[in-house]
Amino acid sequence: MSSATAPTLLKILTSVETLSRLRFRDDLFRAFAARALDLVQGRMAILYRATSGFYGMGLVPLGWCVPGDDDPHWEEYAEPETILPADPFLAEIIAESADTHLSGLRVQGSGDGWRLACTIETHTREHLVLELQTPYPPEREVLEGIRIFLQCFENQLRQWEYANLDTLTGLLNRKTFDEQFDQFIAEAERAERRVNERRGDDFRGNRPCWLGVVDIDHFKSVNDRFGHQIGDQVLQEVASAMLGLFRGSDKLFRFGGEEFVIMLRGVSEDDVFNIFDRFRAAISTLDIAPVGMVTTSVGYARIDPSYKPGELLGRADQALYYAKAHGRDQVRGFDDLIMSGAIAMPPTAQPAVDAGGGELFFD
Repeated sequence: MSSATAPTLLKILTSVETLSRLRFRDDLFRAFAARALDLVQGRMAILYRATSGFYGMGLVPLGWCVPGDDDPHWEEYAEPETILPADPFLAEIIAESADTHLSGLRVQGSGDGWRLACTIETHTREHLVLELQTPYPPEREVLEGIRIFLQCFENQLRQWEYANLDTLTGLLNRKTFDEQFDQFIAEAERAERRVNERRGDDFRGNRPCWLGVVDIDHFKSVNDRFGHQIGDQVLQEVASAMLGLFRGSDKLFRFGGEEFVIMLRGVSEDDVFNIFDRFRAAISTLDIAPVGMVTTSVGYARIDPSYKPGELLGRADQALYYAKAHGRDQVRGFDDLIMSGAIAMPPTAQPAVDAGGGELFFD
């Protein structure tokens, strides 16, 4: 074993051990970026989500990492989702990965340093890109180490997805909700503090979190008329639309049956209705053969961390129930319904989900 190989191998083993202890997907990505940066002794790592649109290939920055005194320091991108144009180097590796459905690794030298980029494909066919910037050309042993570490990371990610994602839709499954809720709130509070610090002590932004419950209208009749295979297709189409319309920082769950749950972070009270209504309107434009048009009803509530997740679900479910009872294919907010007198404040904050894990379903 060469003197250059031994330190690289030790770093790989240490990095893999770190990954094996993590329980959350976001933590896996942060650790992967930080450890890969350490492997190449780089000066910055940037994690992106690839997207495509009217202007072609784009990149949504999720966070970046720089060396620290002991370990690399990760900083999450806390501002509203921004799409940046992909430069030719990154666009090429993304296109190649999309064609082959395989992860890739490329190196590019420039006047002020070197860039390494690797792609990561998830269970939902979402493409993530990690860019590593280093002042030195990477040695062959280091590149091999990155490839091995990438394979280990993808193996760990597949295990996480198998345990935590709904197999039909690729969304988070119900059993992960409580854990994801706690992590979501903690990350939202950290992001809010960073935004306030950057904008000054006098800034008092209001960027609350929201919980939405989505139900497909008349879904039972879809199963009765066309069979469960077509019903599954409808569920997949709705889930695919959710993944395309909401941000990477939002949490999307399938709770079972035709019920979905969405957690939004950093959205003002003036915008939240429009975000959910944009989703509702997008679903109503789908033409799913042989069913045709399907619609959804949405109820949402502001997330107050002093309430338990089940209690907040109960509030969003109350708003959903009102939407279903008053015509369907609409969005209703719990607070707006309380203020208008359309519904009464519950005497005790009881969730609309029973202790046995059953849901409220509507046709």
